[in-house]
Amino acid sequence: MEQKLFTEIIPLYRSRKDNPYTIRIRIRLQDAVDPVVLRRAVDTTMERYPYFCVKLQTRGAGFIFTENREPVVISNSKQGVTLNSADSNDHLLSFSYHDDWLFMDIFHGLTDGAGAYEVIRTLLYYYCCQRYNVTLSTAGIHIVGDKISPEEWECPAWRIWPA
Repeated sequence: MEQKLFTEIIPLYRSRKDNPYTIRIRIRLQDAVDPVVLRRAVDTTMERYPYFCVKLQTRGAGFIFTENREPVVISNSKQGVTLNSADSNDHLLSFSYHDDWLFMDIFHGLTDGAGAYEVIRTLLYYYCCQRYNVTLSTAGIHIVGDKISPEEWECPAWRIWPA
């Protein structure tokens, strides 16, 4: 299966240039995306990355991340949804799909490209195992049940963790 990884920078709030940016990863799959399998894969992936299940709230003159128990949004569209809005359940990441394309949008304030790559690798692992009923190697993939180190919890934005 051939996969290409593309990244884009798009505004978190598309209507205002002065707001933070979102990293977009888009992957073209061999087959059309199965939304039921994708929902299970996203939910399982987010169990592995609980520190990305947050929303942005104001505190005084600044902002903080607080827990967000709402489901991460998956939309059937090429554009996705606006992060940190009602459309994204106030999440700072979301997934979307269209035909054989899979997209992940994540706020750059949560992580850098390397951290986003780890999330998408985990998602693809769970998606492909379920979609094609195969057992794939977990070598180099962060999966549910892995111990999350204190360093990963403290700084998920700028650290690449050993597999």
